[in-house]
Amino acid sequence: MVNLPGSDRNMYIAVCDDMSKELDNIKNLLSVWQEKNNISVHCKYCRNAEELITLYLLDIIMPGTNGMSAAKEIRSFDKTADIVFLTSSPGFAYESYRVKALEYLLKPVSADMLYQLLDRIYI
Repeated sequence: MVNLPGSDRNMYIAVCDDMSKELDNIKNLLSVWQEKNNISVHCKYCRNAEELITLYLLDIIMPGTNGMSAAKEIRSFDKTADIVFLTSSPGFAYESYRVKALEYLLKPVSADMLYQLLDRIYI
């Protein structure tokens, strides 16, 4: 879960289970919990690990929690997700290696740059 300041109590959850009945149960339980706690829960449900592949596209310089801090938080619970920084500042490139970022793209990000990255990851 990454709960970033400024996002007004958002939670992002990935649920992976091959049993449809259990996925439905978890979906219902999360829905009730979300309503009870007034938290916006964004869920991804999948039936196998291949569907669970995660890609984070993070800006680095943002108000509140910056992208580098978010990447460090992500790495605390997910060592394998692909993290790509999108930034106007080349000054953080070295630091991106500490969180094992897959790529460091300078803005403005072109379709060609993004599509090549996505093709490399998923095709």
